[in-house]
Amino acid sequence: MYLGRYFLGQVVNVFVWTVDSNGTPTLPENPPYIDFRSDSALVQQVQMPIQDRYVVTGFFVYPLRLGSSYSAGRYTATHFYRVTGANNFHGLGVDYFEVVAGGDSDGAIVTQAYWQRPEATYLIQQTESGNVNLKRNPSV
Repeated sequence: MYLGRYFLGQVVNVFVWTVDSNGTPTLPENPPYIDFRSDSALVQQVQMPIQDRYVVTGFFVYPLRLGSSYSAGRYTATHFYRVTGANNFHGLGVDYFEVVAGGDSDGAIVTQAYWQRPEATYLIQQTESGNVNLKRNPSV
């Protein structure tokens, strides 16, 4: 499935609904893994956290923040899992997304404050990644 286009710093939500060989939602033996690849190079491999264990069976979501490991280009997210029981079932799926030029790997600015001092005027900003930026004498 095509997930869309994103800038650096944005979040791509990758989701998997784990099912058995009959198509019935089932909890797998272990949480699903995701391989994020650019061309054929592995960028990152993670396990997915379950979304709501007691309300929806087998629904997993991984919020991927496009940080400094990513650059402009096309990526694949290959997710796989195994359901054990009467008949073992191996689930596999592939999603695609694009990272386009623009954005910042630190993410969006979530808070900022204006600070007036005798020697200069400052703008203090905090990004989604937790970094704090100090801008001196900002102007429009």
